Amino acid sequence: MRAYHRAMRTVADDLAVRWKEDPDVDVHGDMTAATLEIIGRAGFSTPMGLLGDNAAAPQGTGEFVAALSRVLAWASESTNDLPVIGPIRGVLAAPGIRRDVNYVRGFVDSIIERRRNDDADQNDDLLGLMLTTRDTETEELLPVENVRDQVLTFLAAGHETTAALLEVALYHLAADPSVGDLIVDEELSEATALDYDEVVRLRRVKALINECLRLCPPAPGFFRIARSDQELGGYRVPAGRAVFVLSLAAQRDPVVWGPDADEFRADRFLGKRLTASSPEFFAPWGTGPRSCIGRQFAIHETTLLIASLLSKYRLTMDKPVELRLRERATLRPEPFRIVATPRGRTR
Repeated sequence: MRAYHRAMRTVADDLAVRWKEDPDVDVHGDMTAATLEIIGRAGFSTPMGLLGDNAAAPQGTGEFVAALSRVLAWASESTNDLPVIGPIRGVLAAPGIRRDVNYVRGFVDSIIERRRNDDADQNDDLLGLMLTTRDTETEELLPVENVRDQVLTFLAAGHETTAALLEVALYHLAADPSVGDLIVDEELSEATALDYDEVVRLRRVKALINECLRLCPPAPGFFRIARSDQELGGYRVPAGRAVFVLSLAAQRDPVVWGPDADEFRADRFLGKRLTASSPEFFAPWGTGPRSCIGRQFAIHETTLLIASLLSKYRLTMDKPVELRLRERATLRPEPFRIVATPRGRTR
C-alpha cells in the first residue's frame, strides 16, 4: 500500500486541480474518473487519461468507460429479468453487448501488450507481478488470458464499488458541511502532507467511511450455502440451500444499532471496533475467504481522496437533493452535483 500511495496522491492532486477550475462538481463523473485513474496508475503504471495529463494514456479510454458502463448495466438488469422477458431482451441486446465486451477486452489487451513490449523494469506493480511471477510448484507464468481477466476484474469491480462509496460520502459531506468542517478542524489542514502514515491515522475520515458503508453498502448482500440443516430466525434451512444475507437491511437493524439506525451519524464508529461476535452486523466487504480482496486498497484510496479534497474545499449543495440509489453492478447513487468552495473563501 505504501507503493500504491504515491500514485493515489497524483490522482488526488489532479482531481483538486479540476475542482479549482470548475467548482460545479459532477460527482458521478469525477468519481468514475478518479477511481479508474487510481487503478490504472497504481495497479498498472498506466494513466487512463481521465484526469491530468493524458499524453501517456492508451487510446480509446472514453470508449472503454462507456462500453464498460453498458456491460455492467446489462449484467445487473439481466439478473432481475422475468423468465419470459429475460431471453427476449438478451437476444435483442446480444450484438451490442458482444461488441462492448470485445472492446473492453481489447482495451485491456492493449495495456498488457504495452507492458510486455516495454523494456523498462516495471515489475513492482500489480500488472508486473502477474506477468513475471512464476508458480512455485510448476514454474509456469500466468496465462495472458488469465492476466487479462484479473486486470478487467480489478478495473470493473474495483472502480465501481469505490466510486459508489465515494459518491455517498461526498453527498453527506455536502448535505451537512459541518461534518467536513469537524474533520478539517480535528485532523486536517491545507498544509497537511497526507503521507501514508498520516492517512492511516485519520480516524474521523475512517468513521465517516464506515457509516457510509453501513447505510449504503455498494454490495448490498451476499449468499451463503448451509453446510448442514439449520434453523435461522424460526425458519428451517436444509443443507445445501442458499441464503441471501441482506447487509443493506441488517446494518440498519434498530434492535442493535439503536433507534437512529436509519440516520447518518458520522461519529457512530468512533471508538467502536466491530468483530464477528459483536451484536451489530457490519459486513460491507463480505466475510470469510471470499471477502473483498481489494478492501485495503479501497479504504486507503477513499480515505486519501476524501482527506485531500476536504483539506482544500468546503463542500455544499446549491439546493438540497435526495440521495437515491440505483442498482447496477453495485448500489450506486443517481448522479448529483455539489459545489467545491476553496476553504477560507465563501461562495
